[in-house]
Amino acid sequence: MADIEGYIRYERRRMVQVRRSLVRAIGESRKQPRDLADFYRACADYILYSQGRVHKEDQAIADRLKTRVPASEREEHARIDKLLAGIERSRTLTADYRNSAAGLGTDDMGRQKAFEDATEYLFTEGAKAMGGGRNPMNLSTDRVMTETDWAEIAHASATEKAEEQRLYARVQKAAPVGLDPAAMPPTHPQSWSDY
Repeated sequence: MADIEGYIRYERRRMVQVRRSLVRAIGESRKQPRDLADFYRACADYILYSQGRVHKEDQAIADRLKTRVPASEREEHARIDKLLAGIERSRTLTADYRNSAAGLGTDDMGRQKAFEDATEYLFTEGAKAMGGGRNPMNLSTDRVMTETDWAEIAHASATEKAEEQRLYARVQKAAPVGLDPAAMPPTHPQSWSDY
């Protein structure tokens, strides 16, 4: 089980690193505008792929908790409901972000600016929707989840692992000097200014 949960944490850490790299590039671009469309597209593709996996994983966790945590544990069920609402909000935010990323062109600073603003909105509102840091449901998941559950939730087949690697490598290749995501801290920021 530790290997499966470890892979989920690994993917989420790498998504945080890509986000940090993107936010720092946006900060530099806001001070000194330059064409970062290729890097922005690579980051958006990685984030959209990873966020899709996070939504599926978190939905599967919440669904299992909803049926397995005794109904008498009202406080815990309120937290599960909050998680489900956060997942739904995050899905909506991510769909809007996908539209913004699709509009990125080359040498179009207006679209880059719109993408930068959309990125800030996604990361700020996403943190509010999903919270940050360690899984708030960890006590319940430790209690009711099995190794089989984690394997099904992670669905970390060779295909998924290869796709994550491909997208991450593309971000690294397009990264401006000094902004390789692998060099970014893997800790989860609590707000835009924490990036």
